[in-house]
Amino acid sequence: MRRHLAGLVFAALSLLLASSAHAQFLSMDRMRGASLGGVRADLSVYDKILNQSGNYGGNSDTYIRTEVYGQYAGKLLGWYGHLHLAHWIPDEGDNQTVLSNIELGGYMTRRFTGNNVILRVGLVLPTAQDDDGTGKHALVQNAWGRLSDMTVAVPKMTALRLSASPYVRGGAVFFRADFGVDFVLPSGSDLTIVPRGNLGVGADFDWIILTGEFVNTLNIQQFLGSGFLHAFTFSVGHGILRAGITVPLREDYELTVFTINIETGL
Repeated sequence: MRRHLAGLVFAALSLLLASSAHAQFLSMDRMRGASLGGVRADLSVYDKILNQSGNYGGNSDTYIRTEVYGQYAGKLLGWYGHLHLAHWIPDEGDNQTVLSNIELGGYMTRRFTGNNVILRVGLVLPTAQDDDGTGKHALVQNAWGRLSDMTVAVPKMTALRLSASPYVRGGAVFFRADFGVDFVLPSGSDLTIVPRGNLGVGADFDWIILTGEFVNTLNIQQFLGSGFLHAFTFSVGHGILRAGITVPLREDYELTVFTINIETGL
């Protein structure tokens, strides 16, 4: 645990020495026309839980998610990848740290009817394992900050991810939407189709960037119950540093995810 945190600090300091690039949205898809790399840390704080078993978190447990990601934007195609570690620090018992699935993919930017659209194809590989149930618990409880990447947080899962993201900018204000579908093949189950849709708006005043994001995805049965999952994220950024909070829109418990993200151009 200490060695991992030291590595995260070292990576963050290395990024601080590189040229800066404006981060945009925290919870939505990251792909855009720039080569970049970043490190991120999320702290999930569960305030109150109603009608949920102990498998869905507790006030006294601590959940931390640390992620490394990057993308390269070429003239025609771009490439990206990301993975994270999920940490579960229970009030009693041993700490757990689990590697997530890894996602690798490509994307391109095209113009349709005068607007820019990012087309993306990604593949999630089942690098996350769960031998005794604690791995899934750590991954799932840390997934709310990146609800769009839910398939990356379910152990032993392979998924093909397709999305189209129109975006527009006028002056200091920019808008983006993500429309995607994940074709999931969990081990021992039939093909599962997971649609998702996000909407974000931001304002770039050079010295500060403000964003608001509404993220939605159809639930996977192994995650939390059934139906759609929704979350709202608000963020503030300056240079390569961005901080934000994510609040899931659920009635059965109260949860806030605090995020620190460092992102730089490559």
